[in-house]
Amino acid sequence: MKTEKGKKSVVQYVFEVGKIVVKSGNSIYAIWYSDIVSIVIETKKSNSIRFNCHKGHDIIVEGTLVEIMKLLPEADFIMVHKSFIANMFHAIRFIKHRNTGVLHLTKDLEVNVSKVHFEEVEKAMYRGANFLDVSVVEVIKKGK
Repeated sequence: MKTEKGKKSVVQYVFEVGKIVVKSGNSIYAIWYSDIVSIVIETKKSNSIRFNCHKGHDIIVEGTLVEIMKLLPEADFIMVHKSFIANMFHAIRFIKHRNTGVLHLTKDLEVNVSKVHFEEVEKAMYRGANFLDVSVVEVIKKGK
C-alpha cells in the first residue's frame, strides 16, 4: 500500500473485500466478509452452519464448514477447531495456554483453540501488524 508521496504506509494488512450471497426462496442475502465475526456448526439443525454477524442478523444456512472455508479468503478466516471458523478481522485477544488457547472476538465471543490450529491462529494474530512488545498496564472497557 502506498501513500500520496510514494512512501510505504505502516498499514500492511488490507482486509479482503467481498461477500457471500445466499438465497432462500425469493430472498437473497449478502453477507459481507467484514461483517462476519465467526461461522459455527449449528447444533440445533443437522447439516447447517451459522454466520455470526457483527451488524444485522445472524444467518443459518445449509452446508458444512469445509464447503464454506473453500469460499473464504485464507488470510482473514481461520479454522480454530473442527466446528468454528473465526474472522481474524474481529480478533481482539488470544490467550495462550501451552499449545492451546482462547481466542476473543467482537460480540463478546470466546472460543477455545485446538492444538491442531494453535500455530495458525497465533501467526494470524501477528499478520500485518506492527508488533509492540510491551507490558499492558490497563485495559479500559468503554460503555456499550
